[in-house]
Amino acid sequence: MSEFAELSYCVAIEILSSFYFEGGPERRIVKIKNEDVPQSVELLYQDTLFLSDVDLFQAALKFRKFGPKAWISLPISKVQNLLFSVFENYYFNICKEIRLCKKNCLIDVVSDDVIKKFGKFLLNSELFSPLVNEFYFPLTILQVCREMKFSKFEIMEGQKIFELLETEFVSKYFPKDKISSWILVKSYNYSEANKIKRIILGAIALSMPRLQRTQTNLRKVISGHIEIVVEPTLYTGECHTPQVSDILLKDSDQSWLEELNRLLVSNSKIDKRKRKSLEYYCRSWSMDDVTRCSFLFMALDALYGQGVSSNKEAFVSGVQSVAPKEIPEQRLKDIWDLRSQFLHGGAPDVFSATKYYDYCKRYKVDALLDVELIAEKCLRKDIFDGYEIEREDQFSTIFDEMRSQGIVPEVDPYRTIFD
Repeated sequence: MSEFAELSYCVAIEILSSFYFEGGPERRIVKIKNEDVPQSVELLYQDTLFLSDVDLFQAALKFRKFGPKAWISLPISKVQNLLFSVFENYYFNICKEIRLCKKNCLIDVVSDDVIKKFGKFLLNSELFSPLVNEFYFPLTILQVCREMKFSKFEIMEGQKIFELLETEFVSKYFPKDKISSWILVKSYNYSEANKIKRIILGAIALSMPRLQRTQTNLRKVISGHIEIVVEPTLYTGECHTPQVSDILLKDSDQSWLEELNRLLVSNSKIDKRKRKSLEYYCRSWSMDDVTRCSFLFMALDALYGQGVSSNKEAFVSGVQSVAPKEIPEQRLKDIWDLRSQFLHGGAPDVFSATKYYDYCKRYKVDALLDVELIAEKCLRKDIFDGYEIEREDQFSTIFDEMRSQGIVPEVDPYRTIFD
């Protein structure tokens, strides 16, 4: 924690410089309550100050950039609220040592010793020593053969949470028969835990055959999550997966899940890019075709397009590296041109883009299908190279029977970019 001693002193100065005794055009009134007095008389023990949000914003920026990485996933406004909360808790300690003089700003009426004490209070607070909480995300579609534990996350059977938390509200809002498993993430805040969850689910989606991943049904999937600090708290929210058929994690998935855990704890630039790519891929999973296409392009950009001189060349090279045979460069450039038109204001949705029509006409295949296959193969190869991540296609026997009956052609008439 000593590594942040100087930062805590600097942040203390910036916080104290944000509060004034007089109003101004860019300041707002704040009431600071003394929590140590009875509630019946707390109005008699509160001070009125004037806060410059712009000044406190600067303090939040510095803290977020140079402070603990636990807060990096939070919006700056929430970091700003955290700083205010800590100041509010310490303010009446500052009051005891305020010098009596006619100054406008709080920083001008306190000694350097007071600033150092406030800085030490910040250093010992949750800001610099954030608590690790447990976040449980319920999953309807993911079944597990056994509990799988890793340093950054756990995947547990659906009934496990009801053994850990024997409370009525858990069963009421999370029906036992609708939950197949839980993802447990230990993190400092929900934003970071949710990012980790999306990376995990992005990898699971990547392991699925394309048709199973995109073919939705009418089943209900459970949303929300449970957060445990001291007591469990239920939160409503988004569904974590789309409504697709069940996925079963087996012992054979252990190796690539261990590699996923390694990615989550790594600080290398390439692994950070891989995490971003998986997060984009997860976001694409639950979206309609138009939105999915944009997030698939973003997943590829995260993998190939960051910190390189030419995004197009990196994209072409990356796709060629996973192709069983060389793809004509013009076809890859046509995909890239479609991406550029779609993502840079040339068309509000991919299907109305002129480049989309041109691609389909020239190559006699849906461009979105090629984009999905490119993203799938590139992420599997560049993130999980050497691991057997792709699972068996559960629809293969159905299609074999349909081919034998002539319902679908024996040979796929559409020649995708990898055919």
